Amino acid sequence: MVFSHRNFIFLRRLARRRIVFLLGILSLAIVWLLKGYLNTTYVKIENADFPNIGDFSCGKSLKKASCTFASNQRNLETFGIKKCNALGELCKGFVTNQGMKTVTLKRTFYGKNSFAAGMTIFVKKSYISLINITGMFEACVDSLRIEDNKSVNSKKRRCNLANLDPFDKSIMGVMFKPEKFTCSGRKDLTLYDNGILRINPELKGTVSKVVWQVVKVRPGDGSKFILSSSGKLNQEKSQVTINEDMIRVKVTTTNNQIQTDFHLKIFPKSYVLKRQRKKGLSSMNIIMVGLDSTAHSHFQRKLRKVYKFLKDDLQSFIFNGYSIVGDGTTPALLALLTGRKEEELPEGRHRMKGAKCLDDWPWIFKDFQRNGYVTMFNEDEVDLGAFTYRLMGFCTPPMDHYLLPYWYAGISAITPWFKVGQGSLKGHCIGSQAIHNVSIEMVRSLYEAYPTTPKFGMTFFSDISHNRLNDLSLMEDDLLRFLKLMKERHYLDNTILVTFGDHGIRFGSIRSTVIGKMEERLPFLSISVPNWFEKTYPEFVKNLRENINVLSSPLDVHATFRHILSYPSEPIDVGYGKSLFTKLGERVCKETGIPTHFCPCMEWKPVDINHDHIKKSAQAILDHINSLIRKENLVGKCALLSLKEIKSAVKVKPNEDVETFERSADKDGRKASKGTKPKGVCHYQLQIGTMPNNGIFEATVQLSSGSVMVNKQMSRIDRYGDQPKCIVQTHHHMREYCYCT
Repeated sequence: MVFSHRNFIFLRRLARRRIVFLLGILSLAIVWLLKGYLNTTYVKIENADFPNIGDFSCGKSLKKASCTFASNQRNLETFGIKKCNALGELCKGFVTNQGMKTVTLKRTFYGKNSFAAGMTIFVKKSYISLINITGMFEACVDSLRIEDNKSVNSKKRRCNLANLDPFDKSIMGVMFKPEKFTCSGRKDLTLYDNGILRINPELKGTVSKVVWQVVKVRPGDGSKFILSSSGKLNQEKSQVTINEDMIRVKVTTTNNQIQTDFHLKIFPKSYVLKRQRKKGLSSMNIIMVGLDSTAHSHFQRKLRKVYKFLKDDLQSFIFNGYSIVGDGTTPALLALLTGRKEEELPEGRHRMKGAKCLDDWPWIFKDFQRNGYVTMFNEDEVDLGAFTYRLMGFCTPPMDHYLLPYWYAGISAITPWFKVGQGSLKGHCIGSQAIHNVSIEMVRSLYEAYPTTPKFGMTFFSDISHNRLNDLSLMEDDLLRFLKLMKERHYLDNTILVTFGDHGIRFGSIRSTVIGKMEERLPFLSISVPNWFEKTYPEFVKNLRENINVLSSPLDVHATFRHILSYPSEPIDVGYGKSLFTKLGERVCKETGIPTHFCPCMEWKPVDINHDHIKKSAQAILDHINSLIRKENLVGKCALLSLKEIKSAVKVKPNEDVETFERSADKDGRKASKGTKPKGVCHYQLQIGTMPNNGIFEATVQLSSGSVMVNKQMSRIDRYGDQPKCIVQTHHHMREYCYCT
C-alpha cells in the first residue's frame, strides 16, 4: 500500500498524540502510587512547623544549619519522601514550605511546634509518637450563648469585614523575594513601532537576515492563530511597513545563530477611527490592569511600591470589601465584562451538548464600541485562558484588538503540538522579552495608536502570579515605572484606571487556614480617577470614598462601567450589580450575588472576657502600645499605659460554609466540596480600657501556638482631646497613644 505525504503526516500526528496520552496516563499512575505510598508510610499535618527543632546539616543543603533542599516539582511531598527515605533512620520526617518550594528534613520532633500557614509536617508513621498531635492546635474560646454584650451588638454591622494584617507572622514564613530572571537571547535585534518593522540600526552589523510573519486570529476560531503575510529583511532592505498588531520574527545573526522573537504593538484600525464619539463622562478612557491570584493583602506584600504610588500619588480609591463571586478567574472576569454569572449565560462549556461560542454573550466591549470606543483584550497565559480553558472561547472576538493569538503563537514556537490546556511559556519569557513587559508596552502603544479615541481595554497578567506565591514581586519595578510613565505623559488625565485581582491564593495548605480563606475571598481593587474628576462629579467621588469599606464585587464594577455609558441616568438591567458611583450602603452577600461559601462577611460571637485567651490578648495589646511609645523614644514625655479593664471581647470567624469549604466539587466551580474547619488559630477583637489616660482601644488579635499577634491596624475609640499636646508637633502619628506626663 502506498502512502501519500499527507497520510504520513496524519499518522505521525496520531502516533504523537497517542504517545502524549500514554505518557499522561503513566504520570497519573505514578502520582497515584506515590500518594498511596505516602498515605501508608507518613502522617501529614498541615499548617504546622517545628522551627529549629530536629535540624541537622547535610551535603548540598541550601542552609548550613539544616538539611534543606529546593524543588521545582509541583509535588513537594514525593520529593521529600525520596530525600528522607534515602537517609534511612537518620530522617524521621520532613517539613515542606509551599511558598519557598523547599523541603527540610528532620531527625526528631521533640519540642514545641508552631502554627505556620503554608508549611506541612510529614512524619514517618513509625515515629508519630514523637509528636503530641492532640495538643498541637489551639482550642478557641466558646461563644457565649446569650448575646447580651451591648458594646458588641451596637458596633455590629450587617457585614463585618475581616481586618487582615498583610504581614501576619503566621503567613510571612512562606514569603520571600525571588531572584530576578533574565530572558535568553539578544534584546532589540528588531524594532517595531508605528507599524514599521526594522532591524535595529545599532545592531545592524550583527543581523544577516530576518524572516517576519504576521500573527492573526484564525477566522472562526479565536482560540487559534494563523501566520498570514510574510517577508524578509536583510542588510540591504532593513525595514518594512506592516501595519499589524502581532508579528513573529526569526532572526539569523552574522554568526549563524537563530533567534525567534515576537512583537506586540497596537496599530490603529481605520473603521475604529471613523466611529462617532461622545463628550463628557462617556469619553473617558477605561483601562483595567488585572493580576491573577492577587489578594488585597498579597498586593500590599508583593507590590509595596506600587501600592504606595496608587495610594499617595494617584490618590486611588482602594476597596477593603471587594469580594469574589465564584471560584477562580473565569467568574471574576465574566462578572466584570458581562455583569452576569456563568450559570445565567447561554451554555458555553466545552463538554456540554449544544454549547456555542461566547460571541453572543452580553460583553460590555460591544456597548463601548457603540459609544465610539476602541476596545482591547489581552491575557498572557492562554493555556489556562479565562474564556478558553473550560469555555468555548470566541468564534469572532467582540473586541477590536484581541491579542490572545500572540501568546498562542509564542507557545507554538516552543510546543509545536500545542492546543489549549497543553503547553505553556516558561521562565516568564517570550523570546528575549519578559512576558509582563510585553503587555505593559502594549498598553502604552494603545495610547499612541489612538491618541484622541476613547479606549476601553483589559490586560490580565497571569503568567507572573498564577499559582506562584512569590513571583509577583518580580514585576513590581516595571509596573511602577509604567504607572509613572502613564502619569508623566498625561495619559491618566482622562483615564479611569482599574487595578484588580481576580481572587487570592487558591492552592496548598494556606487555603485551609482562616487567613487563607479570607485572602482568597478578598482580592485587590483600586480605582484611580483624574484630579479634575471630583470637581466635576463630586457626588461620585463622595460615594467612592464611602464604598471602599463596604461589601462590593466585580458585578458592581461592571455596573459602574454601564453607569459611565448611561450617565446622567443610572444604569438599568445590571442584576446584582450596583454602580460604585452610587451609595452601596450596608449589604450582605445574598443581596450582592455572592454565594454563601465565598462570603467574606465575618461572624462576631461574644466570648467570656475572663478566659485566659482574652486576658493574654489584652496584655499583648497593651504591650504593643507601650512598645510603640518606647520605639519613638517618648518615655518620659508620654506615660506607659496599664490595663484598667477588658470592656468586651468577640471571637471573629467566617460563616460555617466558608470555614468548611475545601474546593469546588465540579470542574465549573458551581458546587462546593466541604472539609474540616481550620485549626490552630483563634481570632478575637477586644475593647480594653487603659490608665492613666482613661482610653478605650479596639484591636484585633490572632492567637496561635500560645503566642498572640496584634494587628497593627488598631483604633482608639474615645476622644483624647489635648492629652497628646506635648508631642503633637513632633510625633503627630502617636496622638492616640500618648498621655503627656
